[in-house]
Amino acid sequence: MAMDKQYSVDDILAEIKRKKSGGEGGAAPSRREEGSLFSEPARSGAPETARPAADPPSRAPEAVRPPARPAAEKKKAAPTRPVADDPFDLGKYFGAGADFSTLPEKEAPRTKKAPAQVPPRRVEKPAPAEIPAPRREERSAPPTEFPTPRREERSAPPTEIPPLRAEKEPFRLDPSFARRFSEDGGEPEEDLERTKLDIPVAVAPRRGSLLDDTRDIPSLGPDFLAGGEDEDYYLEEENEDSGEIDDYTGPQDIPDIKEDFRRVKSGLVTRFSITFLLFLVLLYFSAAEYLGAPLPEFLSPAEQPRMFLIAGMVPVVLAALVCNTVIGGGLLSFFTLRADNDSLAALAVIATLVQGIALILVPEYFSDSRIDVYFTMAVLGLVCNTVGKLLVVNRISENFKMVSGPGGKKAVLLVKDRELAQDLARGLDVDMPVIAANCDAGFLRHFLDQSYSADSTEGVSRILAPIVAAGALVIAVASYFLSQNIFVALTNFAACMVISAPVSAAFVGNLPLYRASRALALSGGMLSGFDAVETFSEANTAAVEASDLFPETAVQLHNIKMFEKNRIDEAILDAASVVCSCNGTLQGIFMKIIQNNTAMLKKVENLTYEDGMGLSAWVDGKRVLIGNGDLMRHHDIDTPSRDYELKYRTGDRELIYLANSGELIAMFVVSYSADEQVARALYSAERRGLMLVVKSTDPNLTARKIVSVFDLPEDMVRVLPSKLHGDFDHVTAPRDTAKAGLANCGGACGFLSGLSAAIGVKSAIDLGMILQIVGVVLGYGIVAFFSLMGGIQQVNVFTIMGFQLLWGAGVLFFPNMRKLA
Repeated sequence: MAMDKQYSVDDILAEIKRKKSGGEGGAAPSRREEGSLFSEPARSGAPETARPAADPPSRAPEAVRPPARPAAEKKKAAPTRPVADDPFDLGKYFGAGADFSTLPEKEAPRTKKAPAQVPPRRVEKPAPAEIPAPRREERSAPPTEFPTPRREERSAPPTEIPPLRAEKEPFRLDPSFARRFSEDGGEPEEDLERTKLDIPVAVAPRRGSLLDDTRDIPSLGPDFLAGGEDEDYYLEEENEDSGEIDDYTGPQDIPDIKEDFRRVKSGLVTRFSITFLLFLVLLYFSAAEYLGAPLPEFLSPAEQPRMFLIAGMVPVVLAALVCNTVIGGGLLSFFTLRADNDSLAALAVIATLVQGIALILVPEYFSDSRIDVYFTMAVLGLVCNTVGKLLVVNRISENFKMVSGPGGKKAVLLVKDRELAQDLARGLDVDMPVIAANCDAGFLRHFLDQSYSADSTEGVSRILAPIVAAGALVIAVASYFLSQNIFVALTNFAACMVISAPVSAAFVGNLPLYRASRALALSGGMLSGFDAVETFSEANTAAVEASDLFPETAVQLHNIKMFEKNRIDEAILDAASVVCSCNGTLQGIFMKIIQNNTAMLKKVENLTYEDGMGLSAWVDGKRVLIGNGDLMRHHDIDTPSRDYELKYRTGDRELIYLANSGELIAMFVVSYSADEQVARALYSAERRGLMLVVKSTDPNLTARKIVSVFDLPEDMVRVLPSKLHGDFDHVTAPRDTAKAGLANCGGACGFLSGLSAAIGVKSAIDLGMILQIVGVVLGYGIVAFFSLMGGIQQVNVFTIMGFQLLWGAGVLFFPNMRKLA
């Protein structure tokens, strides 16, 4: 390959002096002088069409102010029309006071300078007929015909001539690498050219580190993926003006956010400790009332009912003060018709306090067998509410470690273009495909806003709380008319409220989400909150690359058969450049052969995947083909016979051919195995009903091959044709920012596990809410029945506690039996 010429500053100075001495002598320089370092544009009267340089410079050195020349000579040198600017045309640099002692690395911005910035030498007034061409036209002189120094050469010290690229030691296939193939005697030995290597391929550099500029991803115009600059994942409206949460905006916020987590968690732990201790005190009081546990005589419920009631109310008041945000916020939400899970707990506390105050004022009614107090159950509700909030804080703080941690992040986004989604999922058994894609994201925004999104179970509480309150009020009024006793009515009202405020309310949504977050953290994933669960649980198809399903360790090279041994070194290097430029599954094989030396990879042009056959590209003017026998025959390249191939297709092994410049160079024998972590993620995705659309440039990885390796249903996978590769690249293109809903650190494992977790959490929450609603209705029915029948004494505090704990355990156990990720 022809190498670019290179010049030192000394050569440039010598050339300048030679030209200046020739000009002073009065002899007009010729268009090309023998031995001249630079060629100049023609200076004759008739303009000459300039020929473009063979290798136009990608970055010109900074212009240096040239010395002045005679005006007549400048007039001759001025072109008749502006053409492409050539920064290496020294004709525009000549002038008095020129300094070539250094060679600047970067050209100054080419903006039109104001007259005040032009040095005095440039504003001298020559004769009108000899006015030189404007400076802008001088910069438009025809390009000179000399090679451009390469990027790495320009960065060398200006006083040295850097070594030519041709002097770099060329790539040679390591003989020890070939010897390792022939050591295994398990393969048929025919000649010494065949080699063997039965080891996993070494891990190659991450995607994006190899020849990023060798592929052109087509720009398809419309944004096919939710989550861009102005939009987030679809079916989700952006809440830009919430302002209630100071969100994470960068590394500078990490200490403050972590301190906030520590403070909130410390406060919740303190609240839990106090309320739990108060619950134990009240539990002992209930045991003293019903089971005869010893109490001081001045607190005896039979002898001193007023003191017993006061002693029972004090823990309730203290618990309400400790949990003032729950009581105040719950009541505010209730009376503004936006009830939540806190509202039910707050109403239960208020109902028991109202009943207790009334009995303290008239304690003689406490001896009535139809009257009981439910202080213990009201405080138990606050204890469980506090535990649920601790789960929230722990989940968010664990997720924040992933969001603020080092390394690249990927955000999961949904394809919003329905027509494109139909095209990508055509052939899969989905009526309305909702496709999720895994995209590189520079920053995950709105993390705290997403993490503190409203619990999806609160929508049920918004309807349930007013219904329960109205129902309890109806029971109280009805029992008053039946018993003519206001205290019996208050008792029935309090019993309805405490049995209708499930202790599991704070766990139905938070427990599955907490479990999923813990499981995803093991694979570098993150599911932020309930908004993300609602959004990504709708996904039914995942778009993945074959290289994510088959990482480097899952592709094994067994044998290389060389057909052109003399050309194998250069051909392997060309093939490695092609494969690494498209992040294919064969990348690890070629990176192992070139010993992970990415510096020697070449630029690839016109890279094309031919459906079901393989890759073709141009490298240094040579056609490189990597694929199966059909690709070779399609390009009129002879391949070995079918019988010959069968000797190497043992077991589940496949063949890959390499051709260069129309000649068959080598044949690779490879096999594909299921990575354990990816297989688990795929099995979980199968259980959740997810389908796969796969982009592959490996002709061996057909849909049948993928489902065979991972033992999946045949209709679960679709391998995209090459005409849809551009669409796939567009929807998975990197983004500067993305919404922090569902994210991971890369790979199919975190991506598929996150989608499965979102679907699993949604399913668990739905089942838990159904069971909880049934429990509320059943509990209300029990209290209503005994109240109207005059047997409310059968529903004492231990009866309600037993019902709440047993039903709550079922509400939490059954939805959380299965793994979520």
